[in-house]
Amino acid sequence: NINLSSNSTTKGVAVTAEVTQTDSKSGIDISNCKWVLNTTSTEIGTKESSYTNTFVNSTETINLSSSDAGIYYLHVLTVDYAGNSKETISSAITVSNQVPTITASLASKTTNSITVSVTGQDNDGDNLTATLYTKTSSGSYTASGTASIAGGNGTQSITASSLSNYTDYTYYVALTDNTETVQTTAATVKTYCSGTGHTSSYCSGTTTTSSICSTCSGSGQVSSSKKCSSCDGSGIAYQVSCDSCNGRGTWNAGECTSCGGTGKKDGSKCTSCGGRGYWTGTCSYCKGLGYFKQSCSSCGGAGTITNSGSCSNCQGTGSVSKTVTGCSHNYSTSHYYCTTHNYKGSVSAHCTHGRTAQHDD
Repeated sequence: NINLSSNSTTKGVAVTAEVTQTDSKSGIDISNCKWVLNTTSTEIGTKESSYTNTFVNSTETINLSSSDAGIYYLHVLTVDYAGNSKETISSAITVSNQVPTITASLASKTTNSITVSVTGQDNDGDNLTATLYTKTSSGSYTASGTASIAGGNGTQSITASSLSNYTDYTYYVALTDNTETVQTTAATVKTYCSGTGHTSSYCSGTTTTSSICSTCSGSGQVSSSKKCSSCDGSGIAYQVSCDSCNGRGTWNAGECTSCGGTGKKDGSKCTSCGGRGYWTGTCSYCKGLGYFKQSCSSCGGAGTITNSGSCSNCQGTGSVSKTVTGCSHNYSTSHYYCTTHNYKGSVSAHCTHGRTAQHDD
């Protein structure tokens, strides 16, 4: 009988198996009883050479572990004094790889490189490989350097070189034991500016401001409306009498059956037809108006005519620019400047940020 403490573990961590061997006739020959742990799920037979470990007692607890991940089985060979042999196989024991852990931080930087310190640990003791990945804001990640951590525990430095100066780089580090891979959260760092040789940007001494055009409110279009002279603002060109009702707005709906068309009933005016002798109804063609309206073709019935065109004040751009003497740094003559940090200074051999030494601000 085999009783396992667990059916799963990690590399190098043991599970225990309590093995009980009995024989009610001749008894257990414990000196010839053996066991082996392997990945074979089927019988390996009763040949003693197939088993590598021995027992001391008929009931014994043994430790089972492996340095390699996989699915393992305990095979027990039981022999009695009569020479009979029997093989017993345990249920499966799954041995998993332990995931390594990683921490990383920026150690240093220059105008064209960054160095990251990486600490990796693997409880299995596997050798580790760390890879530094970098990218600019508009690029894709590329592997920029690697380092090995022997024995699953240690700290190494990785340098990404040949980078551009004064540029933001996003980086992360991936760590693998060739089975599991983990990585750090991405971080961003700016390389240093060299502080010299960057005089391409300077101010001419003037500044140009732009504002929304007040004439067209930024639309670039202007429009004007006036009363339509063709219809005098009414939107109606003329009216046409309704032929269906001859301009009355009503029509004869038939003889009044209440008074027989006489208009009188019981000596008085017929209340059913109002004394007309016939019934009337609203003309369905002119809706009782007696005429039709004809919309003015000049203004489309609106009564006004609108003219639209490009705004002459801003030439249709929607904004008006103005150039004045004296730039945003209050200089009336050309000078060297940094628009981001508002640095003021004369044109010189400084960089575009007004510095003579390397910096990252």
